[in-house]
Amino acid sequence: MKNVLPLGESPIITFLYDANPLSILSAHGDTYFEWLISNYIQLNANKDIIKAKSVFLEFYGPQAWESPFLYKQIILRSTFVESGLKIHDFIKFYIDQGYYIYCEADDYYIPDRLPYQNLHLVHDMFVYGYDDIERVYYILGYNNKFTYAQSTCSYTTFEKAFYSESMNDVVNTWADNIRLLKYKPYQYKFNMKLVKHLLSEYLSGQNSYETYNRFDEPRCDRVYGIEVYDKVLQHLTLVEENNKSDNKKKDIYLDNHIFRLLMEHKKLMMMRMEFINNRFVDISNLINAYKQVEQIASKSHGIAIKYWSNESLVYIEKLKQNITLIKKLECNILKDLLEKLDSF
Repeated sequence: MKNVLPLGESPIITFLYDANPLSILSAHGDTYFEWLISNYIQLNANKDIIKAKSVFLEFYGPQAWESPFLYKQIILRSTFVESGLKIHDFIKFYIDQGYYIYCEADDYYIPDRLPYQNLHLVHDMFVYGYDDIERVYYILGYNNKFTYAQSTCSYTTFEKAFYSESMNDVVNTWADNIRLLKYKPYQYKFNMKLVKHLLSEYLSGQNSYETYNRFDEPRCDRVYGIEVYDKVLQHLTLVEENNKSDNKKKDIYLDNHIFRLLMEHKKLMMMRMEFINNRFVDISNLINAYKQVEQIASKSHGIAIKYWSNESLVYIEKLKQNITLIKKLECNILKDLLEKLDSF
């Protein structure tokens, strides 16, 4: 028996916790689009980049798996293992019910993954189908060519990865969850009030934790919105200093996730502005101005990739210039956008 659930193209692929659920949503047309552009505005990053030696930059707010377009179940992996249930029966049962399996496993055993046979790494595993004749699962994720792509792994391989000794330490952590996700038909209209609120928080660098997590302690270890650019610039300076250092131990590396995510953020902002222009008010002048921001972000992603080839500091200097310009242009354009939206 064979059952492969549909996947679409995700507009965000930097991190799998966005990319995988969005692949489910996009497989069912553009019904989720107005939800997408009503969210995915705010950014946040770690405040202490000295200790982390990098910037963990990400979208802030509800990820796609928290959207109203998904039925969700969460089972603790540790509880599942203790129950004695067979993983293959479990996966096939839920896929036959229309659920995608989002869990964690050890990439050391997955042939097309970068850590294969080299490094034990607990990482995202997204299963969207199975084939009993070929005895393989259909999986989605980043392969050893750094490409977000579909592939397969054998039942035996998956079992080794899922029950790896490396998984014994995930109890009571983020990796102790098996998420079952199923598409749910839903109608969502563009939320102008929310967009204005998030744009305002983005421009002021306001801590959006209180917006989404009203009952938890505010996170003071993050910076938000426009302030993330200062952390990116600080990171670039640290990379530069580490590159120049006589110390042969190079322990600070340029993280290309930063520039891929910024590129995706600008593409989504452009989609949002074009939607507003078509439905609400003429902001064609702002769209034309923002195209420069989108282009600079896209070029910066390419420059970061080039840096990985020869580590020339010319690329770091260019990235610094680009980030500084993006921040300046975006502040001016989005302030004007908020003024345009004031009456809505």
